Amino acid sequence: MHVIGTGKRFLELYGEWLHRSEITNNLLLSVAALTDLPDSVFKPPFWFAAVMRVDYVVGCALYAMPDGLCLSTLDESASATLVDKFNETDIFCERIAGPEGACIAVSSLLKATTDVIYEPTTHWQSFIVSDLLPPTRPASGKLRLTTTNDNDIIVDYGTRYGLEKPSVVEVSKYFLYKSAVDQLWAWDDDGIKTLIAVSGRTRNTIRVAGVFTPAEYRSRGYASTAVYEVSKRFLADGCQFCHLVVDKADPQVMRIYENIGYTKFESRLEMRPKS
Repeated sequence: MHVIGTGKRFLELYGEWLHRSEITNNLLLSVAALTDLPDSVFKPPFWFAAVMRVDYVVGCALYAMPDGLCLSTLDESASATLVDKFNETDIFCERIAGPEGACIAVSSLLKATTDVIYEPTTHWQSFIVSDLLPPTRPASGKLRLTTTNDNDIIVDYGTRYGLEKPSVVEVSKYFLYKSAVDQLWAWDDDGIKTLIAVSGRTRNTIRVAGVFTPAEYRSRGYASTAVYEVSKRFLADGCQFCHLVVDKADPQVMRIYENIGYTKFESRLEMRPKS
């Protein structure tokens, strides 16, 4: 077991291993890279670790709030090693996120060793795309990056998004941050109808990290057209894949993405201490 002091050093040592499963490990790659930034949304305590078997890596994890304990795939033995080492810290694990099997294994071991019971709060389905399908009913309008002139509507849409789908971050602040770093796109049809945040740009992929269309503009094809156009831009810009995650409790949204070419990739979980 190897515990590493910084996200930068973690990526120097284990970035190549993480990139072998770049979509599964996209959260680890992107969060680790952001923890060293002075204006990062991620706050200490930080913890970065790799589980070793003889001289090769069998799993990785990091802890950084608000995302919590982020996991790669882990077998039973690697999960046990990871939890034993994590329990040597004084960190209370507020959230677990990652592939379904790893989350279940780690949460069970944490329960056995700390008596804290973790329960799933969201079952995620991840999707990937490399070959897009044009929307059957493309919306009118155009895609553009947001600017500071859009801040009022960004705050409004972010606030409404957070009320509909509570998040680990304050969505309005997250959207403003994404806009400031040119990672927030708008579908504009005589005004903004949909916002799309992107994140996790790694060597071969990028993650569609948030999509919001106000209720009054839904069922008009804005979200599907906007995600199609954003995905097309990044695929043309060198990404081999685009990916995103959808709450399994929302099959209607899953169909929207499947209709433009996204296909199911893996099941993921978010887990929190039982209240």
